[in-house]
Amino acid sequence: MAKEFFQIHDKEFSGRSVPDTARTVDHHKYSMAWLPAGEQWRTLRRIAKEYLFSVKCLDRSERLREVKVQELVNYVNQCSINEKEVNINAVAFTTTLNILSNFIFSMDLGQYDSVSSQEFMEAVSGLMEVVGKPNLADFFPILKSLDPQGLLRRANVYGTKLLTIIDRIIDQRLQKRLSSSPYHGVSCTHNDVLDSLLNLHLKDESEFSRNDMIHLVLVLFIGGTDTTSNTFEWAMVELIRNPEKMKIARSED
Repeated sequence: MAKEFFQIHDKEFSGRSVPDTARTVDHHKYSMAWLPAGEQWRTLRRIAKEYLFSVKCLDRSERLREVKVQELVNYVNQCSINEKEVNINAVAFTTTLNILSNFIFSMDLGQYDSVSSQEFMEAVSGLMEVVGKPNLADFFPILKSLDPQGLLRRANVYGTKLLTIIDRIIDQRLQKRLSSSPYHGVSCTHNDVLDSLLNLHLKDESEFSRNDMIHLVLVLFIGGTDTTSNTFEWAMVELIRNPEKMKIARSED
């Protein structure tokens, strides 16, 4: 039985069942999270490993992470001085959002107490909530065209908002590269992840299209912001409930 699964029919059993809401903005056609284990998936996996998760890239971003965490600490301390309540989920989301956006785009996408980061957080959280809900269309495929719960329509709203933000940033970078580079946009301007991805895209669009790039960035933001902020909030709640554990955590350097 194991041989049948893992050697003979491994490709058939390596894919994931794609929920109807994951098809929003055609995300399932380009996302490394939903693509079957084929040539396109392997290409995206290789690109992510080389340009995002290599030891060199992670080491290079260490200082950035330290700076953004210190900004979080400074903001929380200032709120404490002013006796102001702190929304743990929101500040954790803004911190992780800015770590990712600086790593990828060399810019902050959010500010503490900012409407812009709140809108981005609501879009990501809303999309995650919709995708995670039980959907009648997944159990009864005949209902897919009807979208009886309106989940796909809601997911399209959130997904379109996020893709529009990412697409606009890419357009701005391309314009900047074209106006400043004598090499028609091929050279780097920021030496960040976006520059690396753009160079790869301009070198061979058939291997790595613009849609591949946009949806890869979308996966990173969805996977790296909402889940991280929710986990951080949960950890803080548990520490508050367990004063002894909180005391131990505070005593650690």
